[in-house]
Amino acid sequence: MADHPSATKTDAATFEVVKNSLYAVAEEMKVVLAKTAYSPILKVAGDSAASAGEREREVVFGERLRCPVVARSDLPAGTEGRPGPFIVEEMDCTIAVPPGWRARRDGRGFILMTRSA
Repeated sequence: MADHPSATKTDAATFEVVKNSLYAVAEEMKVVLAKTAYSPILKVAGDSAASAGEREREVVFGERLRCPVVARSDLPAGTEGRPGPFIVEEMDCTIAVPPGWRARRDGRGFILMTRSA
């Protein structure tokens, strides 16, 4: 197979540096887009922090507790919500829902927390 006339030869190290630079720029653009977009669709679509299944993290709420780590999209929408304690992990922030509180998503994708009765 003949090389394209405008093709240039690039060594493997240069190729990897350029490839990784492009990946970094694309990741930064994704973060900027998610932070500046006012659409919850972009935020939910990019919400992959805990999508591979629930994980756990040790958190101090007066005492040390093992809490599940979930994605925003895992929270129930328009219901009474998920009872704490748990952590909502997102690309640009982390929300701790302490014991005695519930969290849910509203119709716009915002997280609403209420104290349990």
